[in-house]
Amino acid sequence: MQRQLRLRTAVITPNDNKSFSIGTSLMVDGWYEDLELPAVIGRHKAKGIPLDPLVRGLLAYELGDNFSVLQAGQWLNRSEVREYYELPNFNVKTLYRAIETLGRNRESIVRELQDRVLKLMNLESTDVPMFGRRSCTAET
Repeated sequence: MQRQLRLRTAVITPNDNKSFSIGTSLMVDGWYEDLELPAVIGRHKAKGIPLDPLVRGLLAYELGDNFSVLQAGQWLNRSEVREYYELPNFNVKTLYRAIETLGRNRESIVRELQDRVLKLMNLESTDVPMFGRRSCTAET
């Protein structure tokens, strides 16, 4: 067995190759499918660019770089990333609207996500529904 004792090249030559970290994207895709999130997320947007690839891309970006929604939009608009997520070129405002949609529907999304995680782990739900809001105050 021969060991490499020196670098193969003394000079690294810049080129136009572009890439992105695929590991985080594959992990997000795996969990997205395992938790059956297309049924949870996708139904909240009917027109325009589907919500699922935007959310998957945003999750992958936030788990990797986690800077801002603006930078996430710029990252998602890179041709190789758009090709991976099968997205057309879009305005970053589309991503802001997608996040607004998630926020408006957060209670049902979180409830369904919790049910799916518990089902995946073979655990029973122990939630007790709370109706209305009460504040607890100590009497003195």
